[in-house]
Amino acid sequence: MSIQAWLVFAQQALNDGKWACAEGSLRRILLQAPESPEFLDLLGYALLMQGAAAAAEQVLRRAIDAGGSQFWTPHKLGDALRAQQRWTDAAAAYEQALAWGSDSDLTVRNLLHVLAAKGGESVFLRLEAFAASMTRPLPWQEPMAWQRGAIATTLTLGRADLAAWLCAQGCAESAIRRLAYGEALAQLNLDAALALLHQAAAGPSVQEPPHPREQALHQRIRMLLAGCDPCP
Repeated sequence: MSIQAWLVFAQQALNDGKWACAEGSLRRILLQAPESPEFLDLLGYALLMQGAAAAAEQVLRRAIDAGGSQFWTPHKLGDALRAQQRWTDAAAAYEQALAWGSDSDLTVRNLLHVLAAKGGESVFLRLEAFAASMTRPLPWQEPMAWQRGAIATTLTLGRADLAAWLCAQGCAESAIRRLAYGEALAQLNLDAALALLHQAAAGPSVQEPPHPREQALHQRIRMLLAGCDPCP
C-alpha cells in the first residue's frame, strides 16, 4: 500500500480512537518516511493515548529533532513527561509549545499543573509573568488563553490561593470567587472575605454579578466586623 492509503487508514483509526490500529498504520508509513515530523508526531500521540508515555516521549523527541515546528508536538511531549511525573522536563516542554505559538488554554493549564506539582512559588511566578505581558486592566470579559488555563487549573486543583490571586487580578468568575472567600472564611479572615465580596460587587465586569447569597454574606460580614450580632 502507498503512504497515502496507509495515512487514510491511520486517520480513520485516530478519529475512531483505535489507537493500536493507528500505531500499526503509522509504523508502516514510517518505514517509507522514517524522518517525517508529521507522522512521528501522530505516532507519538497514538502511543500516548495507549499509556505508553516513555515510548511516546522518544518518538516525539524524534519528531522535534526531524524539524517539526507545530506547537502541538512539544505540548504532547509535555503530556508524555507529565505522565512520567517528570515535572521539570514537562514544564520545559510546555514552555517550548508556548514559545512555538501555542494559543491553547490546555498548554497553559497543563504547564500550571506541573508547576503546582513541583511545589514552591513557581506557579505564582509563571502567573505573574503571564500577567506582566498584558496591558492593564486584564481582559476578563474575553479572557486570553493563559487566563482560561489559570481558571481551569485553579478549579481542577481546588487551590484557594490561586483563586485569591486571580481575584486580585480582577477575575469575575463566580466559582473562583467562592473558592477564594470560602478559604478566607474557613480561616476566619473576615477582612479578606469582605474585600473579595467588595470586589465582586464593584468588579470590572458585569458578566457575572454577585449572587444573592454573596450579597447576604457581604452584609453579615460587615455586621460582624462592626461588632454586631447578625442574628435576630
